[in-house]
Amino acid sequence: MNAHDTNNLMFLMSLSSKQLKQWYMEIDEDDRLYAEELLEQAHLVTIDAAVAKLPQYKEANKVLEKFM
Repeated sequence: MNAHDTNNLMFLMSLSSKQLKQWYMEIDEDDRLYAEELLEQAHLVTIDAAVAKLPQYKEANKVLEKFM
């Protein structure tokens, strides 16, 4: 995820429920798909970060560090 994507994700996450609903009603299908993609990526990053903290993956993460 590049800086532009990160900024867009932060924008979406900063909206209130009412603002998000209004934003959603005003955008086109391409923007909706892009927003869904950003949220999916953020979800995967969150899962990866949580898994990386699990003690049983410490050694595996150490080995995989050079590939990341």
